[in-house]
Amino acid sequence: MLVILASPNLSLSTEECALTRDVSQIDEVWPRPELLSVVLYSGFFICFGNTAGNSVAFAKHVIAASSPQIHKTVEFDSRLVAFIAVAILTTICLLHYFSAETGLFLNRTLAYYKTGLLFAVFVAGVMARNQPGSGKNDWSRSDSPHSSFSTLSAMIYILYSYQGWENANYVGGEIKVDKPDLQLGGYLAVIVTMILYVLATVGYYMACSFDTIVSENSDLGMGQYFATQAFSGHTVGFKICIALSAAGNLVAVIFTSSKVKQCIARQRIIPFYTFFGDDDKQFGTPRGALILHWFFTLILILSMPNTTDGYSFIIGMFTYGHLVVGLFVGWGIWKLRRRLRAFKQLEDWDFKFLTWSWLRNPLVFLWTGVNILVLIVAATPHAAGTIPRKWWPIVLLGVVVPVSFVYWAVLWSMQNERFGSKMFGVSAKVHHPDATMGRNAGRPQSDFEKMMIAARKDGSNRRTEYDVHGKTWRRLEKGRKYLMENFYKYLW
Repeated sequence: MLVILASPNLSLSTEECALTRDVSQIDEVWPRPELLSVVLYSGFFICFGNTAGNSVAFAKHVIAASSPQIHKTVEFDSRLVAFIAVAILTTICLLHYFSAETGLFLNRTLAYYKTGLLFAVFVAGVMARNQPGSGKNDWSRSDSPHSSFSTLSAMIYILYSYQGWENANYVGGEIKVDKPDLQLGGYLAVIVTMILYVLATVGYYMACSFDTIVSENSDLGMGQYFATQAFSGHTVGFKICIALSAAGNLVAVIFTSSKVKQCIARQRIIPFYTFFGDDDKQFGTPRGALILHWFFTLILILSMPNTTDGYSFIIGMFTYGHLVVGLFVGWGIWKLRRRLRAFKQLEDWDFKFLTWSWLRNPLVFLWTGVNILVLIVAATPHAAGTIPRKWWPIVLLGVVVPVSFVYWAVLWSMQNERFGSKMFGVSAKVHHPDATMGRNAGRPQSDFEKMMIAARKDGSNRRTEYDVHGKTWRRLEKGRKYLMENFYKYLW
């Protein structure tokens, strides 16, 4: 929804491309070792920055609407859930691939629909507050059967609900509006979304009693309880509404996530970066990035259980990783001024927002402290029969981060004629405009300048080049080029 509220003139053109808010700032305040912060963030986002959760949510609510007698996700046919989830994922990816205009039109339409749906939930909840079984008189209750650990764990899912606000930042380089309009749109988007989410939550708690909300009679979510109470048991229509809302999220997030992955490819740190980073010549859409997004989302859909427990694990994993990223972003605020003032053209740089240090520093301290608290405590407990939340840090910090670090170590070993360049038959060189301008022997200056201009557009201010000198790699490179040049012949 925020993609539309903050940026009404989005385009799929890649004349400009801005890497995400997180990775740009992390790379700026944590520049050493070279490429490490970018590789770590990219590994996390490529693996978990996908739409598996909403694809499964769409599938479950479609099935629930067609079979009103089903009240628990364990009663679903898991194969049917996976099939519908993969079908909607593939359909929207193909839509963005073949028709950018249709995708953007659908994005706008569903954004307006979701805005109206949130407000309608609030109105319906208020109207149902006087019905028997409502939550009108439960606001003062504090006898929750859950512990403080569960409360902190709930913060993971609450933060996931609000995370759509940053989608506009993911494609910030493509917003064709003036700076004042962009700032106003950003503020309005965040404020309107916050108000609508709070109102929708109030509507839920007005319509449903406390005991109903915390019960385990159904694991299809609050919508099941709310529709029963607010619409006299007629739940089919509301399930369809939730399915459409999930589809709207898919349309927006597939668009933005593919653009981020395209910019990651343009960092030239992943294999086949040309394919994943370039636009399709015929349709002008991020073909390779859409395929990359589809592939990793498909893996999660097929590998995770389709129950609410599996859904919670998927969204919890992404949000937990995002908190880790947010922790380093917050920590980097204290280094940001010093880092940017190190550049001669930014000697007078200072904060334009939260300019008072007496306010900014406590807020940053509070942000990092809350992140640390949630990261440590939220993943500790779990209920019987559910996926233990300890797998969040285990998967992220025990698998994704080490694998990404090893990947970075291989890249490091191939730079500056280190041992890796001889071992792998590939030499890597990182270009910077301040360090290599005028000293790029054997390379026309105009080509170098074009390369650095492209780097500035994607927010990296650097380019990595590879020289393949091993026989095996040369053969593989020739095969890759032949396959890419004849891609459409093989495909069509």
